[in-house]
Amino acid sequence: MSANNNLKLNLGCGGIREEGYLNVDFSPSPAVDFCCDLSVRWPWADDSVQEIISDHTLEHMPFAHVFSEAFRVLKPGGILRFSVPHGTTFVYLMNPTHITHFSYFSFDPWTVGSNHSHYGIKMEWEMVNRRISFMWYRGGGFRRVMNTLVNPFINLSPQLYERFFMCLLPSTDVIYELRKPVNPKV
Repeated sequence: MSANNNLKLNLGCGGIREEGYLNVDFSPSPAVDFCCDLSVRWPWADDSVQEIISDHTLEHMPFAHVFSEAFRVLKPGGILRFSVPHGTTFVYLMNPTHITHFSYFSFDPWTVGSNHSHYGIKMEWEMVNRRISFMWYRGGGFRRVMNTLVNPFINLSPQLYERFFMCLLPSTDVIYELRKPVNPKV
């Protein structure tokens, strides 16, 4: 891949083209700029990508591989912004190609300052933002009203929600924003 100091990736873009990003997918479509298989080593150099975005793609790949690769290719200070289905939602459960489940706390072992084991995976992120979305966050009308009413309560205490209420009131998405530290320790 050619060098670009401000390279931004939209991984698993499908038919949705994001301006200002290299739109990447496994399958060709009019929205795709570059086709590649993200389940193997990514074609971008270490510390070469400024930002990565992804919407409902990363759950289709092994956790250790995809997030280690994102950590490898992001520049220090680079941002990884993505949404995935919450591990309890029917959207996650109905699709047999979903192989990694996510909760609000999925990245705790790989967050700067964590006391958790890294489980042999060499990455350590700064948590910029994370939230649970009750209904799919895109769209308006009923979804917007429900999210406005329910999301503040869910995100007030994600631990309480995920421990006691997520099976009664399942959410659709977990949305993360992670930053690769300027001086990573791993």
